[in-house]
Amino acid sequence: MRIALGLDLADKKCAAYAVPVGKAKKAQREFLDGFNKDFRRVPTTKEDLQRMVDVLKDESDGIHVLIENSTITHKVYWLLVGMGCEVLVAQSADLFRITESVTKNDDNDAMELAAYMRRRLNGEDEFRTVVMTPPEIMAKKMFIRAIYVDKTYLSECKKRLRFRLKVMGADLRREYKDISCERSLTQLRERRGIRTCATRSPSSERPSLASRMGRGTSRRCSRTTPISISL
Repeated sequence: MRIALGLDLADKKCAAYAVPVGKAKKAQREFLDGFNKDFRRVPTTKEDLQRMVDVLKDESDGIHVLIENSTITHKVYWLLVGMGCEVLVAQSADLFRITESVTKNDDNDAMELAAYMRRRLNGEDEFRTVVMTPPEIMAKKMFIRAIYVDKTYLSECKKRLRFRLKVMGADLRREYKDISCERSLTQLRERRGIRTCATRSPSSERPSLASRMGRGTSRRCSRTTPISISL
């Protein structure tokens, strides 16, 4: 007996419903009725899915599973494939008996998925399928995505550091593309050392505004070319 199994997936548990693909004997129908009662809700862990598949394997010649595309479909798909099941992932938009159902719940969705799978095995083509990415390629995609997130965060930190330095007036001798490079950090440490020495000077009197303006003027004038005036 070949079995069509519909799984309505959720984050922690899934609703399961199994039907025979062709004609089934009374004992086989009773077995499936008992299975549908015992495995009405199945946790989406490897151990629980394996236990469900082992129960069906004892009474079937093949297990054909239909699931919808969701957030945990990739994980469940490759778990079931590794257990020897034939698994199809359906486009949710094509399953009109589910999307347009008036009495929509997990149990009815699992029953409809099993019925969709049985009709497909009997020659009807009612929905499109989704190709699942192999686990190796998915792991690489997740790794690249993590690197991209880290680089984006690092770039944002560098921008904030550059803006902070400009607000504090700590201009560097040159414009660095990477504000966190070795030369940039060296110059920042040097400027920090100069400011620390200036704050720890022995003079306790605070310079007046005029003297500070005078020093700034002399500093600016020192950069200009001297002009000689003859009388």
